[in-house]
Amino acid sequence: MSVETETDRANFLADFGESVTVSGNAITAMMDNEWLSEAVGGLEIDSLEPALLCRATDVSSSVNGDAVTARGTAYTIKDTQPAGDGWTLILLER
Repeated sequence: MSVETETDRANFLADFGESVTVSGNAITAMMDNEWLSEAVGGLEIDSLEPALLCRATDVSSSVNGDAVTARGTAYTIKDTQPAGDGWTLILLER
C-alpha cells in the first residue's frame, strides 16, 4: 500500500526529476545509470544499467521496445517493473 499520493509523487519528481520522452510522451522521471557487476560463467562482467523511475500513471501504456530519450540519448525499453505503489521502474538499453 502506497503512503504517498499522486500529488506527492509529482512534487518529488518536480524537485528531483528531469524531462524525458517515453513512448512519445514528455514526462518527468528520475534517471539512474547504475554500474553493475555480474558473474557470468566464472567471469566478472561490468556494465551500466540505465533506468528511469516514473509515476506509474505516466507510463501505464508503455511496453518493451518503446522509444525513450533521456539526457540526449536514445534508448528502448528493456523491461517495465511496476512496484504496485504508484511507481514504475523502466530498465533501458541502447
